[in-house]
Amino acid sequence: GMLLEIGRVFHQKFHFPEDKKMSPLWGIFSQIIIISLAIFFLL
Repeated sequence: GMLLEIGRVFHQKFHFPEDKKMSPLWGIFSQIIIISLAIFFLL
């Protein structure tokens, strides 16, 4: 539940689909942040 909330907040804050050039980069970057946060909270 906690990780899903964090993931959703990060997705809302760091996902900018209106910027076409930055969108894939932000997608990868936000995934890395969410995964690293998930690992951090699971340890």
